[in-house]
Amino acid sequence: MLIKDLEWKEEKRCNGEDTLYTAYTDLGRISVLDRITGWGGGLRDIETGFKDQNGRFWLASGRFDIRRFSELSLDEAVELIKKEANTCTCE
Repeated sequence: MLIKDLEWKEEKRCNGEDTLYTAYTDLGRISVLDRITGWGGGLRDIETGFKDQNGRFWLASGRFDIRRFSELSLDEAVELIKKEANTCTCE
């Protein structure tokens, strides 16, 4: 399965200012959060997270949106998220 083939659920948060996209897979959950940062001035960030079936979590922030890599396989996408994780990593 490729990233572009995942079924993404869209959920508005924070009075519609933030949007959470979630896809559930056999490997775990992938989430993409498009949000206003805490730095004010309406600055936005995009973060991609992966939570495996054992509850371990990796978070790649800094405008990292795994959906941009639409031709990656699911396994490749998970490895890229883990590699790019800069906020929360779990090994």
